Amino acid sequence: MDRIYSRQGNPTNTVAERRITSLEGAAETVLTSSGQAAITAALFVLAGSGDKIVSTASIYGGTRILFGRSFKRMGIDVDYVWDLYSDAEWDAAITPETKAIYAETLPNPLNDITDLRKVSEVAKRHNLPLIVDNTVGTPALVLTGQLGADIIVHSTTKFMTGHGTAVGGAVVDMGTYDWANSKRSYPLIQTAPAGKRTQIERFGNRAYASAVREAVVNDIGFAVSPLTGFLIHQGLETLSLRMQRNTESSLEIARWLEEQPEVTAVAYAGLESNPYHSLALRDYPRGTGSVFGVEIKHGKKGVRELVNNLTLWSHMTGIGDTRSMVIHPRTSTHMSFDEETNERLGISEGLLRLSVGLETTADLIKDFRTGLDAVAKIG
Repeated sequence: MDRIYSRQGNPTNTVAERRITSLEGAAETVLTSSGQAAITAALFVLAGSGDKIVSTASIYGGTRILFGRSFKRMGIDVDYVWDLYSDAEWDAAITPETKAIYAETLPNPLNDITDLRKVSEVAKRHNLPLIVDNTVGTPALVLTGQLGADIIVHSTTKFMTGHGTAVGGAVVDMGTYDWANSKRSYPLIQTAPAGKRTQIERFGNRAYASAVREAVVNDIGFAVSPLTGFLIHQGLETLSLRMQRNTESSLEIARWLEEQPEVTAVAYAGLESNPYHSLALRDYPRGTGSVFGVEIKHGKKGVRELVNNLTLWSHMTGIGDTRSMVIHPRTSTHMSFDEETNERLGISEGLLRLSVGLETTADLIKDFRTGLDAVAKIG
């Protein structure tokens, strides 16, 4: 399309978009103003009032809030599948009104890997596009399109930019879904405005990305500034190095945490003891990222004592920074969910989420040990 306004695109942002497209092996990328904007744009192109989305249950808490509040206000319902290996549960959730399946690669905060090959099989069987959030994995760890994703979303705020300097997002079109021959209706892609051609006729396998850019980013204003675009492609230059360091440190820290008496569980798929480890070896040979959960003794009280005695780990809600961070999901990202939902998701009172940064691993362990010493003093 012609880039009439900067919110439709500009040369600086185009560089970042093309770099992400290249990394993902995709057809086209559209930058957005945040990760939440990327998710919203990706789905608003496909679904409207009266339509439905089906999502795997284990996804970021902020995404669940987005689905349960803003999407519901717009008349779009989101249903969750808890057992992704149950064809019966998928078949019950998917209806003629369903327009897409949504999932995450490495769910935040429990690192409970999604078997995207299985989810992709379901999507193909029901003739639905599969949208996958790969914020935590990034293309440095997993090429989601090779596992069956048709569309990928990122919060570039996190690992892609990598330094906590700019809020942004990205919608990546793999160009693999056959919109022209789909049995489901996607008017913004398939239907031509009066006197014009369809997005498919104009852009071929980039039809979806073009619709995102024209019908959502342009209309609603989910545009990213050129400065943010610059910071994104600057961050991409060191992405692979940072992800390698983050992941190696995370595995070392997770193994150490397993041995500490004040820790009752470590939710990291890279550990041999983890129930997702075989899936990690199959689909994530470069590692399972640096965002994972740790269960601390004495519940919320234990977490409070630990966090209050940390000096190197920052107590912050973000992830994917050069700095290591911790947060208590039950009183932050998941505080608005009811008890039953949190229990089903595994969000306990004693769960602490870690996001491992670039500091020296030995220093991070030493600081965490100081925090655990405070937990050990709880009577």
